Amino acid sequence: MTGSSPEGIGSAAAPRGPAPSNLAAARAEALSRSAIARAAASERFFWWRVVALLGLCAVLGWFGIERVKQRSAGIRTAHQLARVHDQLREQVEVNRRLETRLIGKKEPVELAREAKDKLKMRSPRPGEQVEVQ
Repeated sequence: MTGSSPEGIGSAAAPRGPAPSNLAAARAEALSRSAIARAAASERFFWWRVVALLGLCAVLGWFGIERVKQRSAGIRTAHQLARVHDQLREQVEVNRRLETRLIGKKEPVELAREAKDKLKMRSPRPGEQVEVQ
């Protein structure tokens, strides 16, 4: 009665899965695959972080360089403004000197003497007409 025992019927007809030694090997292989997959994912994540940090450093560096450019342009503009202001003060001083000189020439005697001595001009005679061109 080998066919009537419950152990003989089920074990010979349908296998229930891999043998215990095969099951351990399959589990170890699955764990090693998942460890390799985790390592690969971890490595990819590491490189993504490296790229992200380099990108962040590049953006911050670019902003820093632009800030320095702006400050340099501001300083350059301030120096240029100071030069223009100095030139303006010089021109005002020259203008004051010329005004003082012009005031001195408003006296007719001084004006006639300078025209005669420096410019070699002569005074018109009482009946003479002079055309100015």
